[in-house]
Amino acid sequence: MSSRKYDDFLKSKLKVGSVCSITNFDVQPYKSEEKFRCAQNENHLILNIHTKVREVEEKGTTIPNESFDFYDHAELDGIKNVNVCLTDVIGIIQNRENITLKDLVNRLGNTNLQTKFTITDGSSCVNVIFWDALAKIFIQQLQLQPAQEPVIIIITCCKVGTWNGILLLCFR
Repeated sequence: MSSRKYDDFLKSKLKVGSVCSITNFDVQPYKSEEKFRCAQNENHLILNIHTKVREVEEKGTTIPNESFDFYDHAELDGIKNVNVCLTDVIGIIQNRENITLKDLVNRLGNTNLQTKFTITDGSSCVNVIFWDALAKIFIQQLQLQPAQEPVIIIITCCKVGTWNGILLLCFR
């Protein structure tokens, strides 16, 4: 089964807050060329057509629904060229009223949606770009929320890089 097809299968089986038993999978070490990992772990699970997912009826589990590995904004410049793991950050959105959704045409002639904004941790600022579906959902959510300040955002699994010498968090 291709990984895309298996993604859809897993989405139908795995739900936030549920506990599942997963069997018939392999554990393999990451290869050095495997970049942009979601977690800082040496191994990953390889699922296949024989993998079984079964929800376990557990009550009162202590497994958290979410887990983050936050980086301080001051640490981001040091990891901008390290593409091993994706990054989790938290910040306060600045100038919320100026955030817009833009249509851009890339060098291949394809249209992309983009939104840019800046977050701060109180001592430094970082530029953020969301693309396409995430950009659209982000703008919709901003419009639905009351205009109260501060607006705190958690961004998980984003790439840290630079564009024209400016530090940038990017999520596609």
